[in-house]
Amino acid sequence: FKTLKEFNDFFKGKSKKLPKIRGLKHLYLVIPTFRVLLKMAALLGAANPPAKSEDKILLVKLYFYLLSSGISQLNKCGHPQVSAWARSSPDRVYAWSVDNYPELSAYIRVKAGKTKSSRGQYTRSKPFFTMRFDTPDSSLGILLQKDDMLRSTAEEKLIMEGAPEFGAQIGGFMMLVGEYAK
Repeated sequence: FKTLKEFNDFFKGKSKKLPKIRGLKHLYLVIPTFRVLLKMAALLGAANPPAKSEDKILLVKLYFYLLSSGISQLNKCGHPQVSAWARSSPDRVYAWSVDNYPELSAYIRVKAGKTKSSRGQYTRSKPFFTMRFDTPDSSLGILLQKDDMLRSTAEEKLIMEGAPEFGAQIGGFMMLVGEYAK
């Protein structure tokens, strides 16, 4: 791609113009790679949850990974709010998970101004704060901003394990990452 805008437009589905690819030796590897990238772009750009359950699971996994790595990258890039939060934080782990789906989990570890995001469940100890959902559907309701967080908490679709003020803080960072992603 000649510009970053052309690159972004291609993966948002706004442009069908393929980039120039030099050194293309294995076309049978490139085509499936582009299919996967386009499917991921379509899922992340979705306004409503997908109909198929395997697509829902994939979308939740993508969002959890995006949130944990997005918050970590904002800190590493020096975003004022995220960096201030990370600097003042002792060694803590913030996690996202879905009950009965161990593959649908991610976490971010914050320690003295440094952050590290990771996939899966944090197993060394219990995370300081966990945003736990009862089903992939309820997590998509929050992640796609279709459901109200307070109502979901009252209906026990969303369980915040840890201090609620940290839930609000992580929720704010989730919105920040979402704004940058769109």
